[in-house]
Amino acid sequence: MTQLNDIIERLEKATEGSWELDARVYAEAVGSDEVFNGCTLPEAIEQFPNHCGGICGVWGIPNLTTDLNAALALVEERLGSLHDLRFGLTVISSGWGTAIDLNASTFVTGEAKTPALAVCIALLKALAEEKNDG
Repeated sequence: MTQLNDIIERLEKATEGSWELDARVYAEAVGSDEVFNGCTLPEAIEQFPNHCGGICGVWGIPNLTTDLNAALALVEERLGSLHDLRFGLTVISSGWGTAIDLNASTFVTGEAKTPALAVCIALLKALAEEKNDG
């Protein structure tokens, strides 16, 4: 299982967001070359998973998995305007579902217990599609 698939699986299983998930989503979606106390962001997350609140503070990571507005802002930052993407969010039987129509042939979805988690899943899947295409 790849690191990206692991993060998506954690998001799908989560019942609520967390600083650890925020940090992992940010590291995958945005990345950071910044080093703090000798650690890159991914190294800090792996070495100090119980201190992700502090890690999020140091790296300026928003509450992506608990704040729908923050998650949507990251989608727009990484993929473009929600209108152009034909973005959708809806209630489904298991919680929330979201869909991003990247182009005529690429459509990604995310399902999770909260809207912000669902958006983060769809974003990571969309970024993976871009990597595969590019």
